[in-house]
Amino acid sequence: MKNVGEWVEVRRRKPQSTTNITTFYVSNIQQDTTVNMLSEAFRKYDKIVDIYIPGRKDRAGSYFTFVKYSGIKESQAMLNSMNQVRCRQCILKVNVAKYEKRYNQYKQAYRPHRGHHVQSSTIPGVWSKISEGKSFAEAVTGRKEGKLVPSVSLNRILAMKPEAVLTGEVISFHLLNNLPELLKKDGISPREVFYVGGLKIILRFSLHEDASGYLMNEQAWSKWFKWLNAGFAEDVPFERMAWIKIVGLPIQLRSEENVNLIAGKIGKVIEVDNCQNWHGINLSSPHARILTGSKTLINLEINCNFLGTIFTVGVIETKYI
Repeated sequence: MKNVGEWVEVRRRKPQSTTNITTFYVSNIQQDTTVNMLSEAFRKYDKIVDIYIPGRKDRAGSYFTFVKYSGIKESQAMLNSMNQVRCRQCILKVNVAKYEKRYNQYKQAYRPHRGHHVQSSTIPGVWSKISEGKSFAEAVTGRKEGKLVPSVSLNRILAMKPEAVLTGEVISFHLLNNLPELLKKDGISPREVFYVGGLKIILRFSLHEDASGYLMNEQAWSKWFKWLNAGFAEDVPFERMAWIKIVGLPIQLRSEENVNLIAGKIGKVIEVDNCQNWHGINLSSPHARILTGSKTLINLEINCNFLGTIFTVGVIETKYI
């Protein structure tokens, strides 16, 4: 700034160009994924200038985020590599954002911050609409994708008293069917045994004293349980069992080891079927039973590498018996 006679000349900085910014649309993230987790997963590819988590689901029922990079020269090559990224228990799906130009118009870049689930913005317009429950595409185009499901108010079930209930996770899948008989042989007779998902079991006792007595005898219950807590253990992360089918795996690669490698990208593998290292007669459709934290049906693609050849297999959740 300098004086010119009685006038003051003001030179303003030109706004930073955003023509070298590339925005990626990333889906299949878990609900409680943070900006820090995504930064750890994606920072190895290039310089991240922005990560934004709207905190809602897309049409496919998956939570999504936007990741912005600067100075990318080969976006397609980078995109192919990014589709192999895993964040927590999920293989992420990555595409170049369809609304990248308008994204750059309405949202300023920022550095990722640790522990934030949703990055707030002071920019009016589009981002205030997103905070009202609209998706990125809805906010930018003004079109409504679909009706939002309203929240539901639930009632507490008083069928069981928490003080007479123990919740635990069995050591192995095979104990689920045999646990009542095993407990009986140990002299433990809960009133009822309930399966509640994953490897978790609820023991319902008639008396609070019986429940607390068994809980205190860790030497007895540690033979069957990884952990055992009083009450319903609602703070334990959600987990369920699911059968998945591997589609598109070349015949010569249909082995138990390879199915374990693929299924292990999604969850903890419990067992593999129809692929017993060529000792069975059915190799048509390898299946695996896994423990997963996904609350939606699994339906994704995973990139595989064999002797330098890259190919894709499908992983589909199925009702396999």
